[in-house]
This record gives sequence, structure tokens and C-alpha cells, in this order.
Amino acid sequence: MDSPHEKVLMRRRKEIQMSNKIKALEDDLVVERVHELMAEGKASATGGWQLSNIVNTIGEEFGAAQSVLAFQYIVDSYG
Repeated sequence: MDSPHEKVLMRRRKEIQMSNKIKALEDDLVVERVHELMAEGKASATGGWQLSNIVNTIGEEFGAAQSVLAFQYIVDSYG
């Protein structure tokens, strides 16, 4: 039989695992959106995308923390 303390720890571990899964899903959505914005930029009249525009859009849509992820993703992938 689990003690009350062990039950709390088990519940907390499950919460952390769920939080990590949600974070990973959100990161995937951000990366997908980055690719969408790049494609939109390439298809536009200017024929290209700008890092600052993508990062700003991600920040507006997902929040400042995710704009950092978008910036780092683009720099790591295309830098």
C-alpha cells in the first residue's frame, strides 16, 4: 500500500509527464507554423521570408517564449 506521500509524488510525476507532453506538442505546432510562414513568404510578391517577421508572428500567436524557440529553430536549421 502506498503512503500518502508516495501517492502525492506519483500524482506529481504524472502531472510533470503530462506537462512535458503538452510542451512537446506546442513546440511541434510552433515549428509547423514556422514552415507555413516560410512558405507564405516564398509565395509572396517579395519571394522570400524574413526572420523578424516570422519571430514576431510566432510571438503574437504563441507568446514570447515560443518566439525564442522559433528564432533558435530557424537559426539552427537555416543559419
